[in-house]
Amino acid sequence: KTEDLDFGHSDMIIIDPPRSGLGPLSRMIVELDRIRLPDFFIYVSCSGESLNRDLEELTKRFDVLKILAVDQFPWSKQCEWVAVLSKR
Repeated sequence: KTEDLDFGHSDMIIIDPPRSGLGPLSRMIVELDRIRLPDFFIYVSCSGESLNRDLEELTKRFDVLKILAVDQFPWSKQCEWVAVLSKR
């Protein structure tokens, strides 16, 4: 439930969801009062598709400052993605 979601007084949250992404949690985050949102989110993802899907929801309340591709697995198609988001 959204009322149970609390980031405390965090300035920054690092999220590293499973390959499927945040799912309903992304909508819950967007529905939080502005005061309960952290100033920054660092979103680490092993799936560009789920990152894109979650960003569609999260960008309703956050600006994307940067997205980085991190090639941790040379000679493979696998890539980690890091998105830096800032509260509006």
